[in-house]
Amino acid sequence: MWDKLNKVSVQVIVSIIVVVASYLFLFALAFKPVPAQNEKLIDILGGIVIGSSLTGVIGWLFTMNKQTHQPTKS
Repeated sequence: MWDKLNKVSVQVIVSIIVVVASYLFLFALAFKPVPAQNEKLIDILGGIVIGSSLTGVIGWLFTMNKQTHQPTKS
C-alpha cells in the first residue's frame, strides 16, 4: 500500500487536510461563542495558524508541482 504513494499524492493529501482543517476552524469560530477575555487571542492565533498553513500549502503545491524531478546524469 505505501509503495503506491509518491511525493505528489502525499502533497495533495496534506494540503487537503490543511485546507479542510482551516475551514473547520473558521466554521467552529462562526458558530461557537468565544469568551470575551479570549477574543483577541483567538483572533491572533487563528490568523497565524490559518494564514501560515494556507500560505505554506499554496507555496508548496505551486512550487513543487512546477519542478521536474529527474535524476541528474553523473
